[in-house]
Amino acid sequence: LPFDLHELRRAARLLELQKADVVSAYRFDRTSEGLLRTVYSFFYNSLIRALFGLAIKDVNFSFKLCRRSVFDHIELKSEGSFIDVELLARARRLGYEIVQFGVDYFPRSRGISTLSSNAVIVQLVREMLELRSELQSIFFARSRNQTEVLLKYLRDDARAQQIDQERVAGYRGGYLPNLRRSIEKGLREG
Repeated sequence: LPFDLHELRRAARLLELQKADVVSAYRFDRTSEGLLRTVYSFFYNSLIRALFGLAIKDVNFSFKLCRRSVFDHIELKSEGSFIDVELLARARRLGYEIVQFGVDYFPRSRGISTLSSNAVIVQLVREMLELRSELQSIFFARSRNQTEVLLKYLRDDARAQQIDQERVAGYRGGYLPNLRRSIEKGLREG
């Protein structure tokens, strides 16, 4: 294992103390893997942050501890290295609380990583695009007018693609509280 098994106790304690649903560990120091791997990881984590809004350190580190109830509501489809991102993105989308903590990392003592192989990268990108198209997105505008213009554009685009226009919702100041609550409920329930 790339981490000390005793860290599981710490993770379980965090789950309870923080009232979290998912604990995701990150490596304190990854420089032992080499500069190229560190650079790849930086850009990959930045891409995931931009595409899915996941501000998670070291998103693909294997250490995740989840409450059982999380898997009652999440069906994972990824079959490769992207499964960590999928788990965290789906959990965040459903409103599950994710906490992080750092662990000491023990570099691989045998075998080699296949993460940078072309086949793995192609599968990872395919799964990333599939998940991105499936999950909800939130866009922000500076004014009520921009919000309404963006909403009209997105609904027109949805209609052109034969997607139910009601799946696209605006959210801004000036909406009545019951309409805002309805939109919030729709976001939580997907």
